Amino acid sequence: MKGVIIMKRIVSCFLSSVLMFSFIGCFGKNFDVNSDVFNIKKAGEIASNYMENVTRGNFDESNKISTEVIKDNEEIRKIQNDNINGYKLDKLSEGADHAYFTYIVVKEEKDESRIDLDTVVIKVAKKDKEYLVDEIKSTNEKQVYKVGSTLRLRDYEIGKSQLLLRMKDLPKEVYPNRDNVVVDKESVPEGSFNKMGIGFLGNKVAFTTTNGLRTFIGLAIVEDTKPTVGDNQGGGDAPSQSGGNVDEAIQDALEMPILNKLVPYDVVDGSIVEKLLFSNDDGELIVQIKEEGKGSGIRIYKNPTGELLKLNLNEYFPVEKYSSDVVRIDDNGVFITVKAIGSDKENEGTYKIDVEDLKVFKE
Repeated sequence: MKGVIIMKRIVSCFLSSVLMFSFIGCFGKNFDVNSDVFNIKKAGEIASNYMENVTRGNFDESNKISTEVIKDNEEIRKIQNDNINGYKLDKLSEGADHAYFTYIVVKEEKDESRIDLDTVVIKVAKKDKEYLVDEIKSTNEKQVYKVGSTLRLRDYEIGKSQLLLRMKDLPKEVYPNRDNVVVDKESVPEGSFNKMGIGFLGNKVAFTTTNGLRTFIGLAIVEDTKPTVGDNQGGGDAPSQSGGNVDEAIQDALEMPILNKLVPYDVVDGSIVEKLLFSNDDGELIVQIKEEGKGSGIRIYKNPTGELLKLNLNEYFPVEKYSSDVVRIDDNGVFITVKAIGSDKENEGTYKIDVEDLKVFKE
């Protein structure tokens, strides 16, 4: 009996040893396999870095994380030819060794005559141990552009250009939104349309008009861009092929603006509006304004009320001493760089503006 017990113990120890080595072997195999699994987080970082570098014009840096296939691709040239004002990640899909990242991108033509809302799809693939941008496709969704004293909107889903806004549709006087209480109305300058911005959802268009001395900031809201009966399908892009140019009065009678609501935001004197940008959820309008003889300041308005957020940015970065520039907008907030225009460099740096909590943090 004693011998049997000893034998059982020997067999038990042997089996335990076998199981233990098998477990170690399996663990080692799993570890090796996991090291080869496609890392979606790493791929996301590459896509994000690529978009940030392209937005800032750092094309040498974006090329470093790209395959040779796309460095001279036509889609890349299309993206590089315009200024990217903002972008947001819309969705992603993952494969065995690659992922597609879909961004909504707002681009401005360099001569500022139009602004585009595009969809940009970036494929990040794993090449050996590297993650590289391997494919890019850009599709135009909507476009806002100036034609004389009008703004037009082209929706590529329906393939039509429609009248968005006419200069004569603007109010004559408005109550500007300021930090202090405003009692009197101010007149709206009617010179020409100037800067434009479009929201990521495509149904909000910010714009300015200026006469060279004063600038009006407004918001046009469009809920539906599908054409209705009686719309001019020619869209103002070219003269009528049947009878040449249509008389402006007749054209006005046939084609009515598609905007649902026009909201006046502000009137600024002796300043240049440099940027009109929307937050990622279109909840805020970020306006960068260069004041004559001073630096640039930032104003942020709540959409669609036009209420000026009480951030007191001019107290942090007075335009007499500093110039602020919006460099990035994402889900975390609005990021700006602040540079001194004089000897006082104490507050220089990069800052994040939390538009929800109305706080400013130094990065």
